[in-house]
Amino acid sequence: MTVSSAPGVHADRGVLDEAILRASGITVRFGGVLALEKVDIHVDKGKIVGLVGPNGAGKSTLFNALTGLQALREGAVWFKDRDVTNDRVHNRAKAGMARTFQHPQMFVGLTVRQHLIMADRLRHQRRRLWTDLFNGGGFRKSDSSELERVDALIELLRLKGVADEQASSLPIGATRLVEVGRALASEPDVLLLDEPSAGLGPTETVQLADALISVMSERAVSMLLVEHDLDMVLGISHQVFVLDFGHIIATGTPTFIRNDEAVKKAYLGDE
Repeated sequence: MTVSSAPGVHADRGVLDEAILRASGITVRFGGVLALEKVDIHVDKGKIVGLVGPNGAGKSTLFNALTGLQALREGAVWFKDRDVTNDRVHNRAKAGMARTFQHPQMFVGLTVRQHLIMADRLRHQRRRLWTDLFNGGGFRKSDSSELERVDALIELLRLKGVADEQASSLPIGATRLVEVGRALASEPDVLLLDEPSAGLGPTETVQLADALISVMSERAVSMLLVEHDLDMVLGISHQVFVLDFGHIIATGTPTFIRNDEAVKKAYLGDE
């Protein structure tokens, strides 16, 4: 269904000036079930924005609506001041929107470095990548510019110690960082992370959070962090949206969200 709205609906002037990604009036139905109803959300330039909520709140549906995987019943998505509501996933990616997935899929037999080389060539040397994949000889030697970009990602994400190990054999925490690296290789303006801490222990979660802060500060990449781990989100986000039963029930700074009664009720229930 084709849906759209004029830029500025449900958004004040400050949101329009600062937001790199925003959505207004997002409504999604699955048959007779209303999954999202008139949801507004925005990601400001150079900021980490959290989207949290209990299981079944509609987080994944909203995430898929923003990235183009989920059709809308109503509403609009704007990216870099352009209406992308009806753009396909690959067109949003080409425009500078990258995402990760809840369950990273690593290629068996490829090292961490080779995963990042593949992602880099997909961005910079697409024809060379396909030649490498189909000539039976593996990856041809990287040139100096490619090496520089890949090494920078390895350093940024603190993967140097495992760079030459098979990615598929690594612990889940490391594979999630590889997934982030593959997304960053596309040189996005905004990175959408889908439950990146799922399955991680406390130490791995801290390492991931530190890496995301480094990415944001060193590369000025805006982020939308869709998470079930409220403590992680509150620890690194500039702004947080809380979703429950398909509605945004609270928006604000981590301090505000931590003390909001509606959020406490959504997560803890009535006492």
